[in-house]
This record gives sequence, C-alpha cells and structure tokens, in this order.
Amino acid sequence: KALGIEDLLQRKPAQLSGGQQQRVALGRAMARSPQVFLFDEPLSNLDAQLRDDTRAELKLLHQQLKTTTIYVTHDQTEAMTLGDRLVVLEQGRICQIGTPLEIYQNPQNLMVATFLGSPAMNILPVVYQSGKLILGKGEQVLPCPSNWQSLTSQLFSSQPYLLGIRPEHLKLAPNLVQVESGFSLNLRVLVTEVLGSEVLVRGCLVEEFDHHDPSRSIQFKLANLNYAFEIRPGDKITLEFSPEHLFLFSQANGDRLQ
Repeated sequence: KALGIEDLLQRKPAQLSGGQQQRVALGRAMARSPQVFLFDEPLSNLDAQLRDDTRAELKLLHQQLKTTTIYVTHDQTEAMTLGDRLVVLEQGRICQIGTPLEIYQNPQNLMVATFLGSPAMNILPVVYQSGKLILGKGEQVLPCPSNWQSLTSQLFSSQPYLLGIRPEHLKLAPNLVQVESGFSLNLRVLVTEVLGSEVLVRGCLVEEFDHHDPSRSIQFKLANLNYAFEIRPGDKITLEFSPEHLFLFSQANGDRLQ
C-alpha cells in the first residue's frame, strides 16, 4: 500500500513495467527488515510524478523504520531531500561530506558547487587585477568584497580565476540603474522560460552577445511574472547582487579559494 502496488499483486513479473518492477523491488527489500538499506538509484525508472510521490514515501518510511540507509543517486533533488548527510563523489574520489545545507551553502570545489542547485551555479571567468575582478573582455569590472582581504593577498595579478554566484542571488535592477555598490552585471537576454510560479531568464554579458557561448550563459530567476513577460530576447538588463553570495574558485584545479 505504501508503494501503491496493491492492484499489481496478481500479475507476473513480466507483466510489470520497469517502474512497477522497481517499486516491487523496494517493497521486497523493506519486507525483510534489514539492518541497513542499500539503494542504488531506486527511482531512476519512474516517471516524474511517480518519482516525486515515491521519494516522499521513502522519506516517510525512513522516519518510521529508522533504518540506516545508504542511497546512491545522480539526482540532486533526491540527495538534498532524502539525505541527512551527503557524500559527494567524483570518479571515486570524495569531494565533500556534510549536511545538504552545509554543502549547498559552502561548496569546497567547483564540482560540488555546480552539482547542487537548480539551475546550477553561474560560473564566470574573471581576471584579478589590483583589487578588482575583470569580466569577459574587460568592459565590466567588479570590486573585490571587503571581507576578502586575506584572500586577495594570496591572488596573483593578471591571473584567471572562476567567479561563482547562484541564480537565486541575482536580482533585476530597475531601469538599468547604476548600482552604487558596484556589484552588478550588464546582460543581454538570450531566452526566457516560464516555470509557472517563476521565470528562468538566461543571458550573457553584453560584450559577448554577438559571439555568446551557451556554456557561459548566466541564469537568474524572476518571481514577478507580470514584469517578467516584458523581458524579451535581445533586451539589455542589469542584475545586482550582494558580495557575500560570491564564490571564487581556482581555474587550475577547481578548489574554492575563500
């Protein structure tokens, strides 16, 4: 009943779909009352709605059974919602261990930063020069945050680095105003995607619009749907953000620097 397979009890295994077989396997494992559950992507064959429902049921069952569970997944939503503690692996190497919130808020390298979060963290190539971060072709410059003093003393002048900021931390500045703090980006809109409760906007730096690289696009979310529909591909917009939301990574090995 917990897995929604009551109506399948009279069927043979060959008469079940892949998703139904997956749920039967889950039930079979739970019925044995083991000391540890080992789950290897148990929801991968389910459709989107059923995956969401079964994920919630798994979390509820775990709260009831209180059985230690090791759960392997490539789905970040499953990892964030089901895990009490995450181990992020890349090619067999442990990148970071911590609670979902700890890893999301304080990723230790580029792989972890871009894996967790939907859309993924924006990564911008920058060059450090005299306390400033130069973006793209040099037409946009950001000041280094005031709390980076110990970090900037370790940075090499004219060397490339990678700057990260999550889409939800970018806010639309009204009417292309000049942001006094200097923490802003000027973009050209490439495409908008309506998600229902919010709109996902993808753009690129103004100076890179004519030769934009899709992998270098910048994404942010708009919750104001009425205003969002006024944004069209090709429009110039200004985004502002708080410096505490910036991450800096080494271009050489992807390690977080501050």
